Formats: sequence, C-alpha cells, structure tokens
Amino acid sequence: MKKIIIAPYAKKLRNGNINPKNYPWFPEVITKIKKDRHDLHINQIGIEGEKILNNIDKFTFGKSIQEIMNLVKECDIYITIDSFLGHLGAYVKKRGIIIFGKSDPNIFSYPQNRNILKDRKYLRKNQFDIWESETFDKNAFIDPKSLSAIILEELEK
Repeated sequence: MKKIIIAPYAKKLRNGNINPKNYPWFPEVITKIKKDRHDLHINQIGIEGEKILNNIDKFTFGKSIQEIMNLVKECDIYITIDSFLGHLGAYVKKRGIIIFGKSDPNIFSYPQNRNILKDRKYLRKNQFDIWESETFDKNAFIDPKSLSAIILEELEK
C-alpha cells in the first residue's frame, strides 16, 4: 500500500476570496490516480473547517507540527500546493510533488521535489506581496490529466 499525504489548501485569505495558490482540480486528480492504482491510501491533512475532498481514505485535521512531520516521514510521497507542507517536507528530507500557479518555484521550491509549474506567464509580478492582492485563476495550473500522470510516474520511483 502506497501512503500519500495531500494538503490541498493554502491559508484562508483575510478578505474571504479563494486563495490563488489553491489547485482547483484535486477531486479529478484523486479519482484518476485511484482508478489507475488500487494500492493507494490517501490522507488529506489540513485545518478544521477545510473542505474534505472526494475519494480520500483518511482525514487528519488540526494536528501539531510534530504530528504532521511524523506523517510526512511515514508517507511514500506528499502532494501539495505552494504552502507550509512543502517547506516541512524539505526540512524532513522527504520528496514531494509541489504544484505552483502564481508563485515562482525558482524562489519557493526545493530541488528534491517535483515542482510543477504550468507556465511562467502566470507568475505574479511581486512574489512577496500579500496574497489578498492577487486573484484566483484556475488557468494558472497544470491540467488534472497531466498532474495525474506525474503523480503516477513519481509513485513508480
């Protein structure tokens, strides 16, 4: 059984808008990879109140950093958007798949990860500005079929 941790959401914005870091097609991706691989156990981690994705085997919300670190150490791979989990995964030296949309992986990524960016044309002008000043654009992200293929490829390593 391959253990996957998925952290699909970035911190909620203070203005109530959708966080521009959030990948819009996680449900489609999860459905596809579980259809192709029957040996997956997917644990969604996050904070209380986040939407639970379809086809998830376990939900782990509200854990301490140490507890999340232990989960990451035990998983085969983690999948997340540009968020805290990518940094924590790098700290514990665990390889992950990080999905970028408007954040620049040349600034915010780690070389041991599979860093996914659709196109640099979607990067925001000021990479260090607050996220409330940015709008959500689903076109900034790789399509679910391509991401599913990448995940399945990484699981073979």
